[in-house]
Amino acid sequence: MSRNIAFIGGDSQVGTTMVAQSTAELLAQRQQKVLFVPASGKPGDDYYQNRERRSIDDIRANLVNGYLDPEELNMNLICEKGVWILPGVRDHFVGKYYTDNSMEALFQAASGYDYIIADCGDDCRMGIALSAMVNCPERFFVITQQSKCTRRMMLMEKGIFRPLELKGELIINKYVGSVSLPGETELSGLFERGSAGSVPYVEYGWQCEIRQETLNGAGRYRRGVSAITDKILDVKEEKSWKNSLIWKRT
Repeated sequence: MSRNIAFIGGDSQVGTTMVAQSTAELLAQRQQKVLFVPASGKPGDDYYQNRERRSIDDIRANLVNGYLDPEELNMNLICEKGVWILPGVRDHFVGKYYTDNSMEALFQAASGYDYIIADCGDDCRMGIALSAMVNCPERFFVITQQSKCTRRMMLMEKGIFRPLELKGELIINKYVGSVSLPGETELSGLFERGSAGSVPYVEYGWQCEIRQETLNGAGRYRRGVSAITDKILDVKEEKSWKNSLIWKRT
């Protein structure tokens, strides 16, 4: 039985897709069988190569009808860096044709995976995104310290997340340590949600789009996502006399 985890953006351009796919890659590197599902209802293969031009649109009829055979799902997947990926919609306007229960069949067909990581984007009006949020018992809400993001996230909290009882933790992405910006504790208190951690701001993210890869190659970024991955896997830091000696010397 898979663990279904949704990544939900508090606003556009907060880096939800990057964090979600980076997490999927790190889980795969730890010998987990991972399926990454872009469920935002928007086209986008910015961080992986889709040479076969596959798409969730190819199985849309199955999802809407409520039955998807696991083999048919697997035929539409691509694999990159150990992660199985079901590419998103081909056209932005197609996203609205997915219903708010369309992801149930997909999660049932993919139950053989250890983890299903759903990138729900930031538009909760999309049926495909809402369906993924509801069908994922575990959720991470990706936000930044920007005031515009916190305002929009608060509106979604009041209008969507709380009425639907969508529980989950915050991930503060593009984090900058500054007294002039809200920190983890302040944002956690504002939204009354626990914090799963922060991922530091890293420049040149647009270069990753050119190379079609995630920011896991940047050490600071990778360490931030690794901490979140550790939390998902419930990995505790091993303490030994060697580690203590290293810390003392540094």
